[in-house]
Amino acid sequence: MDFCACSFVAMLWIMPRVTLKDVAQQAGCSPGVVSAVLNKSKGNIGVAQATRERVLEVAKVLKYRPNHAARALARRRTMTLGLAFAPGITVKAGALFQMRMIQGIESVCHEHGYDILLVQGNQSDSVESALLRLAPDRVDGLIMILRNQLNEHYMDIVEDLKHVVSIGHTIDGDTYPAVLYDNDGAMMLAIDHLIAQQASRIGFLGECRSQPHGDNLARRNAFRQILTDRQMTVNDQWIHCRDMRADVCSQPWAGDAFREGYFGTRYIFEHADTKPDALVGYNDLAIAGALRYLTEAGFKCPQDCMLIGVDDSEFCTTSTPTLSTISQPLEAMGQQAATMLLQMIEQDAQNFEARPVTTQVLEPKLIARESTGVERVM
Repeated sequence: MDFCACSFVAMLWIMPRVTLKDVAQQAGCSPGVVSAVLNKSKGNIGVAQATRERVLEVAKVLKYRPNHAARALARRRTMTLGLAFAPGITVKAGALFQMRMIQGIESVCHEHGYDILLVQGNQSDSVESALLRLAPDRVDGLIMILRNQLNEHYMDIVEDLKHVVSIGHTIDGDTYPAVLYDNDGAMMLAIDHLIAQQASRIGFLGECRSQPHGDNLARRNAFRQILTDRQMTVNDQWIHCRDMRADVCSQPWAGDAFREGYFGTRYIFEHADTKPDALVGYNDLAIAGALRYLTEAGFKCPQDCMLIGVDDSEFCTTSTPTLSTISQPLEAMGQQAATMLLQMIEQDAQNFEARPVTTQVLEPKLIARESTGVERVM
């Protein structure tokens, strides 16, 4: 290493860290004001706009970086949140459903200076062993993304962590805060849209795995109830799910949404006395599978059968025809869960049993496209 390089390294080594006091001195205010502005605490509300802007500008010029270790020590916190996926839910490349939710969680954590520790596993025991490592001295709270009611053997772990929020399903009834999908609202939007498009024979494509997840069951039950409320025909021959097709639970494609949509649609069209003129999928992949079958069998969508799913997956805009869907506010759900968890941590109520528990249900949105007879907008 030459002299210049050595000198540069030495300068970096001895360069003092910019502190709140440095920013305060340059901005002409107290360290408390700087802390309130940079940490966006309640004291920030009373700071004049000109002072706030001056503090932010000085911090930017001085390249101030918060000392998370010191902050955590002062607050007696780890400044880390755990994020756990229930068995069967994994994060992998292209899994937009999970990634949107994580983006929402991450945006709130980043704003408040928190890191995320991810826990996932394909089997119940692997998730449990990972959760056991999330002791209270490693994370300040936990967000759990669930498909069904949490197994009882997880409850001791959850109770030890104290600050817990779930997404997708409640934990132990209403004991813990939760952010939920509006499955009833999603099915209502889908069915009412199909009725408006003159559909009269509406079927449903659900899961046939031995243990279908809670959203599938909730959407199927809502589908039947809403059709009944609308005085529409509920024909079991047009419904593909575990209760109707217990014989397929052992098939290798059971649990694969795309293949279930394909084979479920084929079974309905080959065995039903009359064919449905519309199908609602419990997710977009099921509808993509249905579209594949209809195309191969010579049926036209939407002329012979309209299709609508749930999730607003990216491929819905690139398929032919484009796929109608019910969009769930996944990123907003992640943001809401993280916000609720941080509020719990900030409040840190002494009497845990007395803390008010809230459940947030975010509103879905209809996105109508070509698969339900809506012309493409160029």
